[in-house]
Amino acid sequence: MDILQRRETRQRIKELEDAARSPEIAWIRRQMRIIRSDWAWSTAHAQIASGFLSSNINGRLFAYQDKNARLQLSTTFPKEWKEVLILLKDPSIFITMLNIDNTIQWQLVKDSPSNSLLRVLQVNYLSDN
Repeated sequence: MDILQRRETRQRIKELEDAARSPEIAWIRRQMRIIRSDWAWSTAHAQIASGFLSSNINGRLFAYQDKNARLQLSTTFPKEWKEVLILLKDPSIFITMLNIDNTIQWQLVKDSPSNSLLRVLQVNYLSDN
């Protein structure tokens, strides 16, 4: 690896570490209390959360415990779970601490995947108007 590549790698690592300390990432970490997993937070989780916050394409993040009780974050719906915390946002809106509470919606789903998906769709997309 040449000097330029090492410098770029160090710079990227610094950027990721800085992002992991942002108040918006801390807000997402606090949401992990809902699934009793805030204690399991790591730099890798912060990187995934940072990608979710900064994405102008993806508006969903799924948090759950795997079968070994390890915290998992993913932008795709998990195949195996007992409960999933779903975070949703409008990808076109830039997230800040001023708008995070009103911009990111969350839902905890339990039960079977199909029943839970139906409940989430009803809550988020169907109205009684």
